[in-house]
Amino acid sequence: MQTSHRRFGGVIGFVRRFGLLTVLAGVAFLAASPARAMHPKLEFDELVHEADLVMVGRVESMVCRRTDNGGAIVTDVSIRVLDLIHRTPLAAATGEVVVLTHMGGEFEGVAMAVSGSPKYEIGGEYLLFALHNGELHINPLVGGAQGMFKIVHDEQTGRAYPLAPGGHGITGVSNGKLSLTRPVSRIESGLAIVANDPARQAAPRGDRPADGAQSPPAADAAVMALDEVKASIIEQASKPLDHPSPLRKGGAIAPQEFPIDGKTPVSGFEKIKAAIAQVPMAVKEARPDLAEIKELGVAPGGLTRADGESESIELPSPADGDRAALCYCGFYNLFLTMEQVPVAWASYAPNNESMAYFNQFMDIYRFTADDGTFGNNNQNEFCGFISQATLNSVYGANWDGSLAIAVTYTTVGNPCGRISQADVMFNPAYSWVYSFAAGLGNSAVVNYLPVVIHELGHTFGLQRASCNEDYSYDRPTVMHAYYNNVVEDGRGIHGWDSFAIRDIYDAQTEVIGRNDVGIESYVANGSLVNSTTNTNSYRPGNPITVSNVTAENMSNTAQPDVRVRMWLSANNIISTGDYQMGGDWTFASFGANGWSEFNMSTVVPNVPPGTYYVGLMITRLGPLYSLDDFNSNNTTYLYDRITIVPPLPSNDESENAFLVGLGSHGLNNTGATTDGFPHAACNIQNGHAFNDVWYRYTPLCDGTLLVSTCNQVNFDSVIVMYIDNGTNPPINAQQAACNDDSPGCNGFSSYISIAVSAGTPYLIRVGGWSNTSRGTGTLYLGLLSSVPNDYCSGAYTVGEETFNFNTNCATTDGVTHTGCQFDGQTYNDVWYRYTASCTGDLTASTCNVADYDTDLAVYVDIGACPPSNAQLLGCNDDAFGCAGYSSVVTVPVVIGRTYLVRVGGYQAGDVGTGALTISIACAPPVCPGDANGDSFVTFADITNVLENWGAAYPGGTGPGDANRDGAVTFADITNVLENWGLACGS
Repeated sequence: MQTSHRRFGGVIGFVRRFGLLTVLAGVAFLAASPARAMHPKLEFDELVHEADLVMVGRVESMVCRRTDNGGAIVTDVSIRVLDLIHRTPLAAATGEVVVLTHMGGEFEGVAMAVSGSPKYEIGGEYLLFALHNGELHINPLVGGAQGMFKIVHDEQTGRAYPLAPGGHGITGVSNGKLSLTRPVSRIESGLAIVANDPARQAAPRGDRPADGAQSPPAADAAVMALDEVKASIIEQASKPLDHPSPLRKGGAIAPQEFPIDGKTPVSGFEKIKAAIAQVPMAVKEARPDLAEIKELGVAPGGLTRADGESESIELPSPADGDRAALCYCGFYNLFLTMEQVPVAWASYAPNNESMAYFNQFMDIYRFTADDGTFGNNNQNEFCGFISQATLNSVYGANWDGSLAIAVTYTTVGNPCGRISQADVMFNPAYSWVYSFAAGLGNSAVVNYLPVVIHELGHTFGLQRASCNEDYSYDRPTVMHAYYNNVVEDGRGIHGWDSFAIRDIYDAQTEVIGRNDVGIESYVANGSLVNSTTNTNSYRPGNPITVSNVTAENMSNTAQPDVRVRMWLSANNIISTGDYQMGGDWTFASFGANGWSEFNMSTVVPNVPPGTYYVGLMITRLGPLYSLDDFNSNNTTYLYDRITIVPPLPSNDESENAFLVGLGSHGLNNTGATTDGFPHAACNIQNGHAFNDVWYRYTPLCDGTLLVSTCNQVNFDSVIVMYIDNGTNPPINAQQAACNDDSPGCNGFSSYISIAVSAGTPYLIRVGGWSNTSRGTGTLYLGLLSSVPNDYCSGAYTVGEETFNFNTNCATTDGVTHTGCQFDGQTYNDVWYRYTASCTGDLTASTCNVADYDTDLAVYVDIGACPPSNAQLLGCNDDAFGCAGYSSVVTVPVVIGRTYLVRVGGYQAGDVGTGALTISIACAPPVCPGDANGDSFVTFADITNVLENWGAAYPGGTGPGDANRDGAVTFADITNVLENWGLACGS
């Protein structure tokens, strides 16, 4: 057995040892042994909506008595109402003074403590969130001490300020949650002067992230005054709670409830009185000085990184402010024997398991079999799940939303002396589970293990009597409130807990030599604050910082060369088979019962895309990576997972937009970030296109641009289009069009149609509807040209001339012809209509005057558009002697008939500019006087003879002048008619 003069002084010795607590006149603990319970962690909006009364009051008196049924001691706290802020219709009538009755107190020589009650000061002023419906509750404050805010006054202005439990200043209210400072020593001119806390570990690399919802400001900060907090209370009360309440106040009978054995509670209580009467007062011996306790803390040394450059951070040593919010009071004459529940109950094994966790460090617990009864019977016991009716019949009180309570008894005037009985009971109004996985993140159920180990802490002395259980502790312990979103499974105790149990019982039993280090994915900053990453999405090579990590040493000796490593894991079972991130974070020496808070920064390794847990692992003895005597706490993981995405696409940012033309283009935004701005004018979520990739397109002619992912992507796509003026990313003023879900497009795909101008550059942004919308597919660009002769029906009417053409914006509407060019098609065609001025040979040519590989085709125009094979007269791809694959086609034509000339390209991508020349070589007349060369006698021919002889051939001979006399005679006309019939066959 370890020899020591540290006997059972509990909190008294603790005070002398650390110099932390001052016995103040007018301070009133709730009876000699205040009540202790475990509650769910409550937010500000939940406090408001759970309370029957919200008031500011001054404590005037505290009086203890027995309940009406005589089964319990209660304390009536009389509070003068200074300001009634809010009350519900269910609240009982109130006058100038409200009496709040707490279970527990000192009466007739018995001190009865029930877990969870706060510490009042006579004359103290408080903002209270209270249950006041006419019933007697275990604790009438909502959430236990969570419902008590002490009122302090500004030393300069006298203005009133409420401090949250634990003495934290309130810096703001957001989404129903309070943002808090570290514990406040005083208020000066509206600034909270934070208490000196020399034991808090500085971050290894930088400060903690500036997240007011999770990380309290470390420096002095402006805080909310009482009137401002009051306005927030009224605002919260005016709207409904937007989520289910975490409290269950009813106490339905549970199938595992212990039966009442028929004995009256009074007779049981008398047995307690008799037992306590035999207990002598504990001796309050002197305690070791501060120098001795520092030896129990973290030994000299530092936190060093072996990942690249080395760095060293001094670890904290326990000092005055180290354990101010945590204490212990009372002891048992060992062994502490607990009566168990029936073996068949599901809670039987967890109860034994939790006792074994404490016994790993000090062998103090034993258990006996269930005898079928519970109550004031001078036996320590697990009482099981007690209904409200049964709780009321034994103690005269009702459940107040507590998860569980621990009832302990000592003698009056000696709260930190020998504990004579401890009972632990659970509220069946909650749905209980025995699986950590089933409880994590699930507000509908409660994980049994963290609750039972918390209540066991009360049974041997933690946070009882004059220790204020407000859950606002600044280091890990089993005595925090219940959280469903913190990776804390209740399987093990913490450095403070191991120190306390050794210090209480080292004079009665031997200190067990344990080597036990642990790692936690949270820090204790008045509440448990989860470890976080600097973002939730990464790609290989990105920097990653994990903030708010806690390492602990539960050993009673310093541990050399303790190392922390970080991993990425596909599941929450962290092992060396996972992907390691960075190297080792090393403590040269980690002191006994010590703890450290720090951040870890490195880069993400090259791992496959997916969702990962961030895991943490702590080991001893340096590169040996040795585990310890209790290794279930050597690994943990962060509550929130991260996503590893593929490397950034090349066109992730607007300045790196892909240059594209018309047609289809590959699309992949699975690894993209969001660099574009939101645009309120776009009818999409938050006006945003998340995970965007970029394309740049410049039209070569005016027209209507079609931009589409319609039925071509596997994610919910968004398209935004901008005029590109060189600003990256483009701003609101450049936004030209956007679309989220287009009618007729499946899978929430998108489509834009917009008028564009030749030569104007445009940026096309393709992203997702939400920040999880990622995938692959095709982006299509098409242009409906404004060129009138793009289609056969709009063919230009031309004569024999040379004119420029441009097929850059043309589509293909003509048909294919076997025998013309390589696949029979003339691509990106434009059209012209020509009427022959004579019978002869028509030639259409782009020879040497086109900047691309042209095709030509000529058709007889019979009114069908586009013309068919039957109308084709001729075609040409590459003409002999013509450079650049330019073309010439010649076909016979007849005067007065109409023809179509088609100009296009050899392949689908062949477009460009050039000049088209249309010319005709007329055939000579066959017969005299056949003016139009059609070999038929027409009225025009005769008229031509008559007109031309008089005008063109005065005094001479002309066509049809049969007798050569230079004059038109009837004989001449007759001759024309006769000769045509004979010579021309007409």
